[in-house]
Amino acid sequence: GGAAWLFRRQLAAFAQATVLGGIAVYGASIMLIAQMYHMDGNAPDAVLMWGLGALLAAALVPSAPALGAAFVLLAVWSGWERALSQTAHWLFLVPWGAAAATAAWLRWRPGLHLAALSLVAWLVPLGYFILDRHAHWLVAATGMTAALATVAAGPAIDRWTRSSQAMFAYAVAVAFAGLFHMQFIDDLFDPRVARLTLGEFVALAGVTLALLVAAMYRALRTDNRGALWVGYAAFAVEIFAIYVRMLGTLLNTSLFFLMAALIVSGLAWAAYRLHQRQVPAAGAAA
Repeated sequence: GGAAWLFRRQLAAFAQATVLGGIAVYGASIMLIAQMYHMDGNAPDAVLMWGLGALLAAALVPSAPALGAAFVLLAVWSGWERALSQTAHWLFLVPWGAAAATAAWLRWRPGLHLAALSLVAWLVPLGYFILDRHAHWLVAATGMTAALATVAAGPAIDRWTRSSQAMFAYAVAVAFAGLFHMQFIDDLFDPRVARLTLGEFVALAGVTLALLVAAMYRALRTDNRGALWVGYAAFAVEIFAIYVRMLGTLLNTSLFFLMAALIVSGLAWAAYRLHQRQVPAAGAAA
């Protein structure tokens, strides 16, 4: 009610703050009532009710800040459910889809980024909860498929909403996360997983670096700064992790430096060639 009155007075910022205050009071009331009456049950359900209330407020007002609160609360709810049940928690996709649709309806670009980030946060650990509980190859394959799909359908996506470049960057991040888990995490923290042989590790590292180089090349050609920074950061993390993994014997260390030199040289050559093509094009346009 207070927000409606403030909107009528053309005080939009204060109205949005009032909506957020109402969402905070709603969540606190859920917790307080549960404590007062000693209610017992599945604790994450309280966060789900809180998130759904925030999502309803975002749709009724409409309110972008309320939608941001809904994304955060739904992510917390799903993470809590996963921690308790040790399952994939597919149910998260239902309210997430509603929140993503609300962000598209509001045409709130930061909301679309929140939708992508919350989906990535749900998707990356998925390999721990399906199939053999170390199915990060499926996460990597999902990211690669999504990246290829955004490249192929980029013009169609941008006719609806100019988000293909951001989708490509998030897809690359998911693919890298899956490959990184396969190389450095699965066999390090779980004794049940067999340690990769040198050949398997080199093959996975080669696939990962090839993916990142291709993503950076694509980002340079399309002026996709988000994907370029994702590629740079992932490339640096991958090279450092390979160095740590292969440090030990003289042969492995030498092999690492040989691989790194070849990859970095190839990347520098590609960037130089692309820059040489762009300079004449810019001169002709001028």
